[in-house]
Amino acid sequence: MFYAEFESLRFQIETLEKSENPLRLQNETSKGRGGTRYLPYAFTEQGVAMLSGILNSDKAISMNIAIMRAFVEIRHIALKQIDLKEQLKEIKERLGEHDVQLNQIYDAMENMLDEKPDLASFFEFYKVINAKALSERIGMNQSLLAQYINGSKKPSPTQTQRILKGVQQVGKELASIQFFL
Repeated sequence: MFYAEFESLRFQIETLEKSENPLRLQNETSKGRGGTRYLPYAFTEQGVAMLSGILNSDKAISMNIAIMRAFVEIRHIALKQIDLKEQLKEIKERLGEHDVQLNQIYDAMENMLDEKPDLASFFEFYKVINAKALSERIGMNQSLLAQYINGSKKPSPTQTQRILKGVQQVGKELASIQFFL
C-alpha cells in the first residue's frame, strides 16, 4: 500500500478549542509542560475495514466489528438528522403559509371594521330591527325605507343621517332597559 493510499483512509481531527496549538498526548491533553503538538488521526470506515484484513487476532476482529457497528450507527443518526432537518424545513414553510393566511384574515377583519356598512348589509345583519317600526319612528315612508334597504334606491346623505339617528336612538333606549327580578 502506498503512503498516499494510506493517507486517504484516515483524516486528522480538528479541534474545537479556542486556544492556538493545544498540546496533545496519546490519551490526554498536556498541562503545558512539553508534549508533542499534533492533532490526532482517525480512520475512515474503509480504513478500518482494510485494517481488519491485516490484523487477524480475536481482539482486533471484535474491535473491528464494534467500530463498524459504530459507523453504521453514525450513519443512521446522520440520516435521522437529515430527515429532521427536512421536517423542520417543511414545518417552517407551512407556518410561513399560515402566517400569510392569518395576515390576510386580519387585514380583511380590519377592513371590515374600518368600513361603514351600507343600509342593505346593516339591515341584513340586524334582522331583529323592524323596518316598518323604524320608518314610523323616524317619520319616513315605509316603502321608501324598504327601497333604501333592498338597494333599489340610494338615500341622500340627509336621509342616511336620519335613518342612522333613528337606529342609534333605538340602541340607546335598548341599552337603558332594566328588568325587574
